[in-house]
Amino acid sequence: MRTIKYDPTIIHTFARQLYHRAFLVVAGYTIAAAALTAAVVFIGGTLLAQDVERGPGIGDALLFGVAGGLVGFLIGRQRAFWFKLQAQTALCQAQIEANTRNLAYVLGTPVSPPMRPAVDAEAVTVRAESA
Repeated sequence: MRTIKYDPTIIHTFARQLYHRAFLVVAGYTIAAAALTAAVVFIGGTLLAQDVERGPGIGDALLFGVAGGLVGFLIGRQRAFWFKLQAQTALCQAQIEANTRNLAYVLGTPVSPPMRPAVDAEAVTVRAESA
């Protein structure tokens, strides 16, 4: 059986992917809610107002689309929170392992030498939050 060695870069890659997924969830919910709301207002209002001279115009659809996009953004942000929490949990576990390995090395316990993190955890968080 092949031995699998610990590799912190995998955890950091996983965290980066989770942050990217969180961004896509927020963007997807925002765009989908805006488009759906605008379409429902424009098409539904046009069908309901066939006998009235003025149905909802493009301006009305855009206004409601922006409001729907805001609601979609809030829902998407809430859903994306779980991806970010998962990423932070993984990064925390990787940092605990690195701290434990460093302490054991300093104390002279026979372990492999300390590993430098492949990616700075704060840099991953900052870049993902700014996106």
